[in-house]
Amino acid sequence: MSNILQRESYGQHSTLNMQHSNKMKLLLCLLIPLTPLLVFSQVRITAVIPQDTDPEINTFTSGNQKHVVYYDPSVNKRNQLYIFLPGTNGTGFGAAKINQLAAKEGYHVISLMYPDDAALAKYSRTNDPEVYSKGREEIITGKDVSSEYSITRANSIENRIIKLIIYLSKKFPDENWNQFLDADKNITWEKVAIAGHSQGGGHAAFIAKKHKVARVLMFGSPKDYSIFFNAPADWIRWKSRTPVERYFTFVHSEDNVGCIFMHQKQVWDEMGMFKNSSLVNVDTVAAPFMHSRILTSEKFQTVPHTSVVSDVSYESAWRYMLNEKL
Repeated sequence: MSNILQRESYGQHSTLNMQHSNKMKLLLCLLIPLTPLLVFSQVRITAVIPQDTDPEINTFTSGNQKHVVYYDPSVNKRNQLYIFLPGTNGTGFGAAKINQLAAKEGYHVISLMYPDDAALAKYSRTNDPEVYSKGREEIITGKDVSSEYSITRANSIENRIIKLIIYLSKKFPDENWNQFLDADKNITWEKVAIAGHSQGGGHAAFIAKKHKVARVLMFGSPKDYSIFFNAPADWIRWKSRTPVERYFTFVHSEDNVGCIFMHQKQVWDEMGMFKNSSLVNVDTVAAPFMHSRILTSEKFQTVPHTSVVSDVSYESAWRYMLNEKL
């Protein structure tokens, strides 16, 4: 049995309310729902078991713990890879609506499964000023720098991305996945739009600090704020190889997961995001949101933290973050 699960999304099909049972209306009922298959964009959704890409990957590779890949063959490609990193205890199946939108906008899309079971926010009262940066470094690269984690290179975010790209290049040779690796099989970061939610959004920002990427999309993040030091984490202040105008963030004003909103604004400030942007409420300002890189919402949400990646009423904000001219 194949370890690849493929599904296709075609949009919502129209339905016909049958009030009579004559043959003509029955025929129309059968034919009309098929029409959108010819009209709507087709996004192929492929789930991949991480260990199928590299036998040395031996954690976060069972059950529902899969990478999920989105590809729309019907649209012009922008030759950029959109990588989404889910939050704590998330899987590649998360943020599906945003990921499908990214594919429809011409991105090659990967939603990555990685070791995400430990929320970094639990270290907010630790007296180690580097606890956040060392933890993220080990999760992303597999370097043995954190006493809090034990992530091998094989199980790291970077290796999982590389091995998945190699796998997809072989599985779909006509789709040009190999453009996202150089001759030495390193990630071509300048072709990557790195994104994530919560913990994953923090990883996205951390990666953008160390590599020049195409753009950064941070949902409900980054949240690295030290209660012990009453300040954002050390790495927040690092010089970024990615220009600050390429960073986009979207956090609900009532999102107090990881840090309270007042501390969230301190994080953005120390990243330099307020130099060219102000905080814009997407509920009251229409796209392009004054071209700001800092978006929020005050609309009531049952779960504010996850609403920014799940509520389709925010689609205009998602589309803006994916496409705003840099």
